[in-house]
Amino acid sequence: MSIAVRQGLGKQRIRSRRVEAKLAVTVRTEFLTDLAWAVDLSPDGMFVATPEPYEADQAVEIDCVLDGARILLKSRIARVDRNAGIALEFIGLGRPQRLALVAFVSRRLAEEEALKCLDATYDHALV
Repeated sequence: MSIAVRQGLGKQRIRSRRVEAKLAVTVRTEFLTDLAWAVDLSPDGMFVATPEPYEADQAVEIDCVLDGARILLKSRIARVDRNAGIALEFIGLGRPQRLALVAFVSRRLAEEEALKCLDATYDHALV
């Protein structure tokens, strides 16, 4: 888990918790449809590993499945890492989309915390 800070006009705008997410996604632009993998996810954005040449500020739509439900996420490319992929900022999300994202991230965070507790208990038992 990491905390991502997005910058806007020289000021910090949003802090959101990201979780690892190995999700198959479809990335659509006006001219291209690409199958890729989301590496991490927050209620505000995601990082997608893709070798395709995208441009910063380009509008994209992400089509993926979260917890068994298909979700479409309008996004803009906030940053391009030519060696790894694209950082996306979600835009114009409705309440159902935002709830699905928050539920997914919250569940993953709870799972991470439970695993830490389990690991700590196991390590302590070995001493």
